[in-house]
Amino acid sequence: MERITSRLFHWVYYLAAALYFLATVLRTLLINPGG
Repeated sequence: MERITSRLFHWVYYLAAALYFLATVLRTLLINPGG
């Protein structure tokens, strides 16, 4: 049970970090298009 919870938390944290990174990149591209 603990392993599944830990693994799930790890995936959630990884997805959150990826989404944050993508959001930052998209925001940068929108602020400076074609740059």
